Amino acid sequence: MIWTRHQLLLVVFMLSVLTAVRSRSVYDGLQAWDEEPEEDKCADVKCSVGEYCKDGKCHCYDFCPGDWMNHHSKICVDGYTYSHTCDLYRNICYCREGDPRCGDERYFGGHRADTDSIIRYFSECQELTTKCNWAVQQRYFRYQFIVWLQQLIRSSNGGSDPRNVLLRPRSPHDWLTLDSIVSKTIGRNGENSGPLLSFVFCELDVDKSGMIEERELAMLTQVALPTLACLEIFLGSCISGRTISRDAWFNCFEVDSRDTMACSNFV
Repeated sequence: MIWTRHQLLLVVFMLSVLTAVRSRSVYDGLQAWDEEPEEDKCADVKCSVGEYCKDGKCHCYDFCPGDWMNHHSKICVDGYTYSHTCDLYRNICYCREGDPRCGDERYFGGHRADTDSIIRYFSECQELTTKCNWAVQQRYFRYQFIVWLQQLIRSSNGGSDPRNVLLRPRSPHDWLTLDSIVSKTIGRNGENSGPLLSFVFCELDVDKSGMIEERELAMLTQVALPTLACLEIFLGSCISGRTISRDAWFNCFEVDSRDTMACSNFV
């Protein structure tokens, strides 16, 4: 086969183009290898549930991620029902940032949330006073509540109840040590309940201030309500200035201080 001058020039041109392209690709590859990866500005940023990180800063969600729609866990806050925890914290973010969507009627029913907003319980808001016949319940509610607390602790001990957010995590050995303290048979008038109620008080007193503060008490109501509809009426006589002192706690249950135990007894 005899090549013409024109064909030879065309082949030479094409070979030079291919060589240039390959050289450029190799150069780009080496350059990319030498470059350090771009810094993730959000790597060390911790945003709240209702926020997301962008360019190193937390921003309020416009809408909560779709995964939250699979959470069938409505919450009651200040008498308003939120679809889930993310919506509450999204509203808190709006109100904190002065966003006009704070308390939006479409999503939050006019409820203006802030960092002091406390989840009352994990369910749709209900009028609990209509569910509590205190005239009937008053006589035995104290006993029923103590037994309920005992059952909750026992189920947490076995690791079978997800509601054990009320109690600190413990090793099986520690639970075994506590078992003899909290598992005594409770009498109708609260006999033998001193150690159990001492343990519950110490668990609720997270900051070890010697009293149960409003946010600490919420850990109990979140677990107990709306099942124990009369709980808030019962605790009403214990609360003073949104807190419950150690003495007031035991007075509520009519437990003699000599039958109680110090927090140092509980590991």
